[in-house]
Amino acid sequence: MKLESNTLIRSALRLIFLILAVSHSADAWQAVVHGGGPSGRYAKHESRVFKADSPPEGFAFARWWYLDAPIYRLDELNEGTRLRETDKEIEVGRENNGKVEFGAIFAKVETAFLEDGEPQAASTGILFPKRDSDPEKRYAFKIRVEIDRSGMDDIDPAELFDRLSVGLSWFPDTIKAPDWHSDEIAEVWTKKTGGSKLTRDNFINRDLFSRAQDEPSVFTVILYYKPLWDEDDLKSEENPSGKEKPPYLNISPRLSILSESTNWKSEIQRSSLALLTVEIVPDWNRDGKIDLADRGKVADEKPFRWWINDDNDLTIAERGENTQDIPNQIRMTGTGLVDDRDCSDFVADGMRDQIDFFPVHLDLKAALEALPESDYKYVLKHEEEALKFHEYPPCIIDGSDPGRLPNRHVKMVGVGRGLATKELKLTSTQGTELSAVMLSKAKEGNGVIVIEGAKKTEKPLVLEILKKSDNSSVAEIEFPIRIVNVEDMYRHVNMRDVMEGSGGHPTQITEPSGYPDELTNGKYVAYVHGFNVSGESARGSQSNIFKRLYQLGSKARFIGVSWYGNPPNRFNNLTPPDYHRAVYNGLTTGIVARTRLGFTQDSELTVLAHSLGNSVVGSAIAYHGLKVNHYYIINGAIPLQAYDSAQTSNSSGDPDMKRNMTEDDWKPYYDYGNNGFQHRLFAANWHELFASNPTDNRNKLTWKDIFATPELLNIAYNFYSPSDEVVENPDDSEEAGDWDNVRDAAFGGGRHAWVSGEIAKGGQNIAIAGYSFHDINGGWKFNQDWDIHVSDVNWRRSPEETISITDEELRKNPFHSRFFYLNLYDPAQGSATAGVTTNRYKMLATGIPAMSYAIAANALEPFEPSIGGGLSKNFNMPQELRSAGGYSSWPAHGNANNPEDWMHSDFKDVAFHFLHPMYQKMIDLAELDKD
Repeated sequence: MKLESNTLIRSALRLIFLILAVSHSADAWQAVVHGGGPSGRYAKHESRVFKADSPPEGFAFARWWYLDAPIYRLDELNEGTRLRETDKEIEVGRENNGKVEFGAIFAKVETAFLEDGEPQAASTGILFPKRDSDPEKRYAFKIRVEIDRSGMDDIDPAELFDRLSVGLSWFPDTIKAPDWHSDEIAEVWTKKTGGSKLTRDNFINRDLFSRAQDEPSVFTVILYYKPLWDEDDLKSEENPSGKEKPPYLNISPRLSILSESTNWKSEIQRSSLALLTVEIVPDWNRDGKIDLADRGKVADEKPFRWWINDDNDLTIAERGENTQDIPNQIRMTGTGLVDDRDCSDFVADGMRDQIDFFPVHLDLKAALEALPESDYKYVLKHEEEALKFHEYPPCIIDGSDPGRLPNRHVKMVGVGRGLATKELKLTSTQGTELSAVMLSKAKEGNGVIVIEGAKKTEKPLVLEILKKSDNSSVAEIEFPIRIVNVEDMYRHVNMRDVMEGSGGHPTQITEPSGYPDELTNGKYVAYVHGFNVSGESARGSQSNIFKRLYQLGSKARFIGVSWYGNPPNRFNNLTPPDYHRAVYNGLTTGIVARTRLGFTQDSELTVLAHSLGNSVVGSAIAYHGLKVNHYYIINGAIPLQAYDSAQTSNSSGDPDMKRNMTEDDWKPYYDYGNNGFQHRLFAANWHELFASNPTDNRNKLTWKDIFATPELLNIAYNFYSPSDEVVENPDDSEEAGDWDNVRDAAFGGGRHAWVSGEIAKGGQNIAIAGYSFHDINGGWKFNQDWDIHVSDVNWRRSPEETISITDEELRKNPFHSRFFYLNLYDPAQGSATAGVTTNRYKMLATGIPAMSYAIAANALEPFEPSIGGGLSKNFNMPQELRSAGGYSSWPAHGNANNPEDWMHSDFKDVAFHFLHPMYQKMIDLAELDKD
């Protein structure tokens, strides 16, 4: 309330209790609101809680408590006169299992009346913190007594102060354990060191107070508190569960009586007290409801933080792509700058845009009862016009109705579609008035607006109450907020340089300027993108994944990880990037991941890796020392055999994955004879020729079980989709010369791209492979050294004609085209050559085909529960992790076989409303939302 400029009430998500003595006339009420007047007489009690700008040295924080102490005239008070018409208890803070944790305010306004000739004051309490691990830690609180001298200007405030008695007491909320009502739960001192110790029910003498020279009516004292209790003290025979509220400190100025009436200069009217609570409350913990856990969290030094909505979502689209999610979508054209940012207009830009909005509750119920909308208007304003909003009356803030949660704008498909083109209002400097519909919901205790950040700002959002008759301001409530660039809210690790790539956001691993570490739980969560993602596109996917996790309450420190997954093909990207080189880049980048992510290794680390990004993460965990607590393989473009070479099951029900992954020209060799004898001819099986010598490193030239290490399998989870188009399971007619598959992979949205890349290894069809890949070796190309030559005519040996070839001959000269490194075939140098990690990675990536389907479209058998129980670590996303609306409808994809297909990149491209259960699952598994 505006009483004077220096007593402006700033709610700022601190709960402010304003107790006003309301006289019976409207004129007197007006005078009270504006600071008193010739006929107005009131008592004001205001409390604020916030972190001190400069807490006493050695203290964790300070809590300041303000008391305005009224003086009452005796002849106006008769025995039994009720001074306060309210008897309310208000708790603000975080409640777990029935207990209010410290950090809350416990404020109590009791019925007060004249008793034994002395008025009883309203009492106000603050929760004690529990005992710290440091037994000597103390806290500070400040009592500020301001004497209200209305009508007594000629009396020295010190004389009036002498008529007050400020007392201390402490006790639990319900006295079930009498021994608590003692000095055994806390110590209060007058100085940090060497001061006097105060006991319960001490009255604080005026000689302990300091008097402000520039404000002679103001007296202050700082006291120091040392906690002695902990949770065990909450338990008793009557209360074995310990669910009592913690003890609280009671600070109570006794209402003093001025017995001489000659000094009064105005008539004192009988008064009653009104309690107003005005607050702007966000979903601070982002759990989908706005309740006690969200109150009292925001302050000037701890503002609410959000990002500028500066990506470029399309109004009519329910799916998008990385390039639309890149922050700061302003581009230069031939005619000048074009602003494509979503915040540049006054409408929501489609369903995908909803992720960029946040809800706040306007707690105006008490204010509207005292200041009705018939006489007052409520406006939102912002000094820099950096915020836009729309009203959201249907919400029920406490979560009691799952269909009307404050975050339903990002979780419910029907709501998201309804808001796809919602008009927005600007929080102008002059103020934008809230509608009657909005105020009616606020009067019911609900009332939510949804806000977009339109530009960077450190200025607070202001809710102002104006009197309609003369447009005079009655009150202002501030909501401290910081709107920042989203990329300033998380860390960046750019590893594109490892393989001579460039672009992308530079590495930044220090504390983000837009989201301080103190607001996190100390855990880390990293996202690693997949194949064919440029440095700029990586910025889009990283910011998108951060927003999705953040919206659901993740408190982990996010890291956007970039790697060189888009190396150009031989003809300057006329077709998609060189997939084989990308595999090599991923495996090799894994070598340095432990070093680049070293700052995470003393904390919990969760990694989300998409598609071929799993080559980076698999290599880093299995072989290069990266410690990870939870690893999510999302549509992994890695063969199943890399995790379990014995697996035969697949989502297609095919009896023989190996045969379907064999290039068509080689299938006769696959089928010939018993027990797959001629499989020894395959590049994928050349390593088996060295099985008799376990120390020979050529045994390692295989995809089989390369990631089947305990360090990886024990912490990994498989998020797969049987309808994945990029790594779809093949049929039995795969051939290197299938131009239809090549066309689909290159220009058809990537369909069948992974299998095509494996079948293309070796360049059996050089017309195709020669355009796409630099490093053609091994694979499905036949070695012409083994052709039969008759009369200048060469023909390939039939499967029957290969029986005579010995294993020793194949060790020196394989039936498939040779691998890169000719020293492999030298008995003296072969093992050492294969033992070079980068050589091995090069051959796996470019010359050794996978012989199983990819994990992206299939469950992994080792992740299924063993006999006797347990939980599966395979998650069939389209079956298990759609939202309710996602099951009934799914955004169309032009390359889908069926309308409901969950495609390769849908986890990030499809609007959040359809698939938020997937993100909730990832958060829950790693407890990313827990402190």
